[in-house]
Amino acid sequence: MRLRELLTEVQDRIDQLVEGRDRLDGLVEAMLVVTAGLDLDVTLRTIGHTAIQLGGGAPGATRLRQRVDQAIGQFAGAGLHATSQFVGPLSVVDATLADHAEAVVREAVSNAVRHADATELTVRDTVADDLCIEVADNGRGIDGSITESGLHNLRTRADDAAGIFTVGGRAGGGTLLRWCAPLP
Repeated sequence: MRLRELLTEVQDRIDQLVEGRDRLDGLVEAMLVVTAGLDLDVTLRTIGHTAIQLGGGAPGATRLRQRVDQAIGQFAGAGLHATSQFVGPLSVVDATLADHAEAVVREAVSNAVRHADATELTVRDTVADDLCIEVADNGRGIDGSITESGLHNLRTRADDAAGIFTVGGRAGGGTLLRWCAPLP
C-alpha cells in the first residue's frame, strides 16, 4: 500500500510541475508580446527623433529645436552644464517666432554665463496655445543694479510678439526667466 501512495504522490508532483511549466510558458509568451510592443514604441520614437534631427520637417520649417540647441551650445565650454527640454509640436512655430525664441535663449544663456556665474542651466520650450521659454539657472540671481540692455531687448521682443516677459529670483537661488508669445 505504501508504494501505491508514493507513486500517487510522485504523479501529483509531476502533474504540478507540468501545470507550472504550462503557466510559465504562457507568462513567457505574454512577456514577449509586451517586449515586442515596447521595442516597437522605442523604434517609432527613434525614427521620429532621427527624422527631426535630419531636418525632415516641411519645407521652410523653423527647426526650432536645432536653433535653440545651437544657441545653448555656444556656451558649452564655459563651465556650464545646460539641458534643454521641448514640449509640444514645435513645427507649428513660424519663422518670426522662432527668430525671437532663438534670440531669447541666446541672451538668457549668455546672461547666466557672463553675469550670474551659473554652472547649471535648464531651458524649457513649451508649445501649446503659445510658445513659452523658461530659462532657469543656479547663479547669483538678479541684482537690482544690473544694466538692462539685454533684458530690455527681451522685453521689446515680447512686446513685438504680443507676449510677456518676466525675470526674477528662484526659490533656492538663481534666476528664472520666462518669455511667452501667442502662436500666430
